[in-house]
Amino acid sequence: MRRISRLDRIRQCGWSTVSPAGYGNGGPGLRITAAAGANPSVAGFSGLATCGSVWACPVCAARIATRRADELAAVMRYALAGGCGASLVTLTMRHHEGQGLKDCWDALAKAWHAVTSGKQWVGDSDVFGLRGWVKAVEVTRGDNGWHVHLHALMIWDDPVSIDQARYVGRRMWQRWNRALERRGFTSLRDLGGLDVRLASLKPGAAGGLHEYFVKLSHEIAGGYAKLARGRGRTPFQILADGLATGEAGDLNAWWEWEKASHGRRQIAWSTGLREWAGMDAEQSDEQVAAEEAGGDDMLFIEPASWRELRQDPDAVCDLLEAAEDGGYAAAMPWLRKRGLGYMIAKWISRKPLGKLRLAKAADVSRETSPRRGRRA
Repeated sequence: MRRISRLDRIRQCGWSTVSPAGYGNGGPGLRITAAAGANPSVAGFSGLATCGSVWACPVCAARIATRRADELAAVMRYALAGGCGASLVTLTMRHHEGQGLKDCWDALAKAWHAVTSGKQWVGDSDVFGLRGWVKAVEVTRGDNGWHVHLHALMIWDDPVSIDQARYVGRRMWQRWNRALERRGFTSLRDLGGLDVRLASLKPGAAGGLHEYFVKLSHEIAGGYAKLARGRGRTPFQILADGLATGEAGDLNAWWEWEKASHGRRQIAWSTGLREWAGMDAEQSDEQVAAEEAGGDDMLFIEPASWRELRQDPDAVCDLLEAAEDGGYAAAMPWLRKRGLGYMIAKWISRKPLGKLRLAKAADVSRETSPRRGRRA
């Protein structure tokens, strides 16, 4: 997608080094996170730019979605322990090919604001004991254009019946539809405009297992990996088709998607819900994407070699797989065989505060006396 993206941050993601680029070397570091228990070792690069786009970058989207799904699952576990209730409300709008994605998305944002404000919302929340909500936006595209809709996970202080959940859901839909109509859209409540589901948070309960909510959290947060149903397609499906065929309609749809989704949030939390569940302050998508895996950087690819290596995604994957299977001892001959230069970080002192320097591969090939120092 780097060839066709119109977003500079997307083109630089995983491609360009950032300060401190390669710790002064100008190339990325190869980082291996050691195996732990049933989890195998994982290799990756440090010092590379990240875009933090949950909408337009498959790599950052996967990382962000994993974090968001874990956070949603944490809320579910906390609610389970407290004997709370939960329901899922899905709200959609009618759309047609002539309506642009930006207009649809703007209408959705205004409609959700109308749903969660006003005396009716406050009254229903108080009467039924609404603790909070988590809202996630999902978008697909089909024969009738862009389909923008949202899922709202509702957490209640006490278990609620399906009748109660549907009652609140219908009143939410009424405010939703009125707000849409003010912007030229509509929603048909009984034809897909509203869906309310109730599930118990008790493991093993019929009709709604706790495991269902864990699965649901990954489905809500992991929209990047979904396959749309019927004749609709997710944006990443559109991208894949456009790259495979060069179809102008798909490429134009992707460019519209990049522009309209930029700067929008996928998941939002009601005020106080995270604190109630004992969670830390929410990190931005950019912060989550920029986090690097644990482990030490012992090998740095030289700038010119990185510029050559990154041109071949398959070779990049081969290097990472070699590092995961055999560690740095396998990564170094892999690079040498292809004439790619690298540098190795080596301790030159056994003292705790010994300096870390970069040495050429030839330097570390010589044996080091245990009395004079040791290799890290």
